[in-house]
Amino acid sequence: MNATRVQFQLAEDGEAIGTAQQFARRLDLPAPKVWSCLQKSEASPVVLPTRTDDDRVLIVGAEGVDALLECASETAP
Repeated sequence: MNATRVQFQLAEDGEAIGTAQQFARRLDLPAPKVWSCLQKSEASPVVLPTRTDDDRVLIVGAEGVDALLECASETAP
């Protein structure tokens, strides 16, 4: 199975896990915007290295998910 086709997973406590590409696709954001939103919000995702930068796995706390949703709403048409 291709991991980039799978949606990110949201836990009961509001944390989420997925690749930067999965977050970007699900929230309709460019991948670089995912990183800038998280940095701007001062959310501290856990980043797990993989073979390529695009496939890095992020574990994002609830505050990071909120920041990504806010960025997505700001860029929505």
